[in-house]
Amino acid sequence: MFEMIIALAGKIALFSILPAVLLISLLLSSHKGKTPDPKIFFKLLSGGLLILIPAVFAVSLLSGFFEGKGFVPELLSPFIAVSLIEESAKLTVIWLLLRRLPEGRTTGAAMIYSTAAAIGFAIGENILYLTGTDSIVPLMLLRGITSLPLHALCGAFMGLFLSENLRNTGSFSFLSLFVPVLLHGTYNTILRLPSFWPILIFPLLAGMFVLLIKLKASQEKN
Repeated sequence: MFEMIIALAGKIALFSILPAVLLISLLLSSHKGKTPDPKIFFKLLSGGLLILIPAVFAVSLLSGFFEGKGFVPELLSPFIAVSLIEESAKLTVIWLLLRRLPEGRTTGAAMIYSTAAAIGFAIGENILYLTGTDSIVPLMLLRGITSLPLHALCGAFMGLFLSENLRNTGSFSFLSLFVPVLLHGTYNTILRLPSFWPILIFPLLAGMFVLLIKLKASQEKN
């Protein structure tokens, strides 16, 4: 039993935590502004991890409602039953903390902090998948190179749009939820496609990254 626990802990560290650490390191090294406050960063990371618990229950309940109801509900399920709930959960943590921070109005810092919450959520989700499957290596490789970046990019979009609204009106941004839900739902839909079609995930992630960089540059010019 003890050996099984040690083995599982090692797999969690290798396939879930290590990719997150690498992504966080890349994120922080690319940030050219004021160094993010580690306490705030890890508070958001922890908040994203904890908010996963109610999100999982909500996704499970709503997914059952859409299942077997026909083509249109099945088509909408990845957007409404999964991505809407998960992105709303992450955004709740981000909004509650970010709007209280002066740095929340700075594009770069807001994106860093929002991405931290999204990565925390992805770490927890990866651990859940890891403990519930026998096909550990293929699944965790897939999640490490696609799902984790997806959550991180969606978090960055949230921070981008929220920071713009906080600067201009001090209010919530509809785009900070709509864009991540649309992108996350598209990712989930692609995963459900047969044969080789899931390879489209990689152009999707690349396109998200390019769009994010362009929008960030545009905001910082204004």
